[in-house]
Amino acid sequence: MSSSAGSDSPGEGSDLILEYYQGDQLSRYTALAGFAILLYEYLITFDREVRYVSEHKRTWAMAVFVLNRYISLLQSLATLLSTLLPVNTFSCIYMTRTIAACQILLYVVWAVFSALRVYAFSGNNATVVVVVVVLSLVPVATNTALSAVTWIEVDPLLPSSNINYCSEEYNITPQVFADLGLLTHVPLLLSEAIVIIVTFVRTWNLAPRRDKSSMVELARLVLKEGILYFLAMLLINSTLIISDFILDANFAVACVIFGLMVPVLVSRFYLDLDRIRRAEDARKAEEKRRADPERTKSWKIKPLPPLPEDEGGEKVRYVEEVFQYNGRLRGKNAILL
Repeated sequence: MSSSAGSDSPGEGSDLILEYYQGDQLSRYTALAGFAILLYEYLITFDREVRYVSEHKRTWAMAVFVLNRYISLLQSLATLLSTLLPVNTFSCIYMTRTIAACQILLYVVWAVFSALRVYAFSGNNATVVVVVVVLSLVPVATNTALSAVTWIEVDPLLPSSNINYCSEEYNITPQVFADLGLLTHVPLLLSEAIVIIVTFVRTWNLAPRRDKSSMVELARLVLKEGILYFLAMLLINSTLIISDFILDANFAVACVIFGLMVPVLVSRFYLDLDRIRRAEDARKAEEKRRADPERTKSWKIKPLPPLPEDEGGEKVRYVEEVFQYNGRLRGKNAILL
């Protein structure tokens, strides 16, 4: 939340300009680092993404995977452009609105992601799924309401300077702003806590096993990724709650790096599931090949046996006999024609 700028003396004006450039530099470096990390993650997993998309049917899981990857990349790019471009209507108003819209869409995508996981591991329990979805969609409502009461404009940093800055003002009190922050982040933590509890109950007896069957590998993956996802959500939402209460812009900018963990973990979850599926398919194919040795032997090329001796006492090779038979057959066909 930005306040109106002003100064009563040249010294205060210099301090305000210095503070502005320090915050702007922090925002720029943080946005650049975040975009670089996310772009690097996408480049090193692009080949796995192509295999995953090309070999799977169009499902809700596929939609979650694709939307999570590219909406988060668009949001990171918009954040970077808002810090690199000169402060004007495009970089201030349009980019800020784009960042907010991407965040709302990502909350919807992550709500579907949580619903799919809890649906699979709760035995298709509709009550648990509804509770998780409702809690996960609370941030969608709060962020939409906050965007509606947000006023964004380009203002001069000082009345007598040509330095502009992007001002975000909210038509609510700081206390209401902090309460909206709690209402946004606490339901997310509750929904993920339900998901991780359901996942743990259904997989705790499979994960400790030493064998490498597909079910055991799946249980280990879901439990490990679920714990990491919950810890990431806990870290991100805790820091954002602190940021909403202390209203420190620099602290809020630093939280951008933490926010990158969620889309990366969601993408990795589906890519690791695809890796387990491919390994299981390869194992089944190998077992099928070993279970049919006679068929495997028949694939080997064997030499053709010779025919017995003909009337003249000479041995005729089988291939030569085939050629002679084909020649006689072509001769008979020519006579019939």
